[in-house]
Amino acid sequence: MSGTVRNIISILWCVAAAAFAVSCTDDVFEDIGSPSSSRTGSTAGRVVEPSSRRVLLLYSAGYNNLSKMLEDDVKDLKKGYLPQKNGNSVVLVFSKRTNGNAYNYSTPTPAHLIRLYSSQEGKVVSDTVRTWPSGTVAASPETLHDVLSYVNSEYPSNEYGLVFSSHASGWLPKGFYSTGEIYMNQVMPAAYPYSYADVPVPYVEREREPGEPVTRSIGMDNVANSRAYEMNIEDFAAAIPMKMDYIIMDACLMGGIEVAYALKDKCDRIIFSQAEVMGDGLCEYDTMASRLLAGGSPDYMGFCEDSYQHYAAPGASEPYTTISMIDCTRLDGLADVCARIFSSCRSQLAAVKPGQVQGYFRFNKHWFYDLEDIFVKAGVPESSLAQFRAAMDQCVLYKAATPTFISIPIETFCGLSMYLPANGSAAINDFYRTLSWNKATSLVTE
Repeated sequence: MSGTVRNIISILWCVAAAAFAVSCTDDVFEDIGSPSSSRTGSTAGRVVEPSSRRVLLLYSAGYNNLSKMLEDDVKDLKKGYLPQKNGNSVVLVFSKRTNGNAYNYSTPTPAHLIRLYSSQEGKVVSDTVRTWPSGTVAASPETLHDVLSYVNSEYPSNEYGLVFSSHASGWLPKGFYSTGEIYMNQVMPAAYPYSYADVPVPYVEREREPGEPVTRSIGMDNVANSRAYEMNIEDFAAAIPMKMDYIIMDACLMGGIEVAYALKDKCDRIIFSQAEVMGDGLCEYDTMASRLLAGGSPDYMGFCEDSYQHYAAPGASEPYTTISMIDCTRLDGLADVCARIFSSCRSQLAAVKPGQVQGYFRFNKHWFYDLEDIFVKAGVPESSLAQFRAAMDQCVLYKAATPTFISIPIETFCGLSMYLPANGSAAINDFYRTLSWNKATSLVTE
């Protein structure tokens, strides 16, 4: 997907998508297999595998303009290591995509849970183990919970990993996105059109509460009734029914402390990007299953390095990425330190000049700044900075960034972004106070 960002789709891609709709419609769901007649709609007859196995689930919410890109991710996953059916590892893909044309939202499509494994002859097998009806919204807490509950029931394990792939805009409230326009520090009226300034198609009206601000948040479904659906980060977290060993967010702008803290009780590790994610995805899908499933224990560092080098290696066609891995079990300690700094340095934080702080956003979506650089530019005392850095060293297990992200110079990178109230708004502050991070630290008090 050279030259594309997951939040930006070029006009050339629109033309290609239209051609794809004509020539490849029959192959759109080629990763979807058929369950055998003896177990249609269930897992009856499957070999019961030990509870010590590892389960990797790719949750691919692609009923949007990323549909073809997410399909390519599954193809890349199938190129790499896949366990055999009766082994101690399981690879699952939950897939919801458009039918051919990435902008064809008028044709409802079903969603499928597919098990990928390698036959004894080394061939890739795609076994559809459950199908959800047409019109199912993948970007909803209810569907996420249903899929994960099914996986937990049918594939009991002591180790689960979730890769979530779709659109996203971090911790921001669902219904807030305003591509190509400046959010003017007030609540937009409910009738305000949701539009892609960079996509030559009619705008899609949001399904939102009256008076709710006009963003793409966690996931995105443009369903058949021409309304779009997303999830708030706290609802996303609440929908996860079991503890995950790791969550990988292959989606834009998810690498904030607000996201990590919301998920801290749901996973031990989280891997995500502070900036947007290029079209190839945050993850190196070819080697993902090998790194996370093939060894005696998951090789998280190897996975992160593979993913970083996909963009940072010499000659990379899209040399732009930010990535970090956070130990969520250590985040309470970081929250304690930050709470003290927020309380003692409130006036300095309010006086920070946003243009001097490292940001990870484009198009004036000014909600994602480097956490450490906020404190540095606020003039936080060295003794407090030392405590903060010690807490960060406990939490940030891996961090890497290319020198630039498209138009953004990356001059400092701590591995976590954060909201900067000095460049915020009253409407965003109202929502921010509902986040678990703010409840723990009181960054925004009024």
